[in-house]
Amino acid sequence: MVKHGKLPSIESGILLVKTVAACCSLPGVLGVYANGTVYQVEQYKHFSGMARAGVFPVQNLVWFGRYNGKKGLCGYTFGLSQFGYDEVEVLNSTASEQELDDFLLALTNYIIYHNVVLKHGENIGFQSWQKLPVTKSRGVAVPGESIKIGFPGVKTASKTGYFGYVGKI
Repeated sequence: MVKHGKLPSIESGILLVKTVAACCSLPGVLGVYANGTVYQVEQYKHFSGMARAGVFPVQNLVWFGRYNGKKGLCGYTFGLSQFGYDEVEVLNSTASEQELDDFLLALTNYIIYHNVVLKHGENIGFQSWQKLPVTKSRGVAVPGESIKIGFPGVKTASKTGYFGYVGKI
């Protein structure tokens, strides 16, 4: 649905990804610059396949960064602000790189797809028993303020074989 001559952010994001992916097939294209980084053409086209399949191509529109902090692994998003949301950061987690990447991807999809605004002082979780604290403060790896999620990581898989953060928030 078009409002006041503008597409909703999800639809415009999908249209952008499909257009850029089509341009990736032109001769001489070396990469795609988005969210402060250059994506390889093959990588961009791979993730754009989600849009063709009717799934929101979050990995084409939001960058997920990771670095080692003083007390653990840290991660952040860069691109959520383009959709009107605060960027998200996880600081000093004991999570593995894969756990942190999966968590940030699932959380970002949830935020955009369900139009969720995380607020300082609340708790979130992917399981009923999981209570991850949410705070809003000056960004560490991103400019301005960001949402910080206390995500320690999960050391063992549940009896279903999946780590504790897989599922619905």
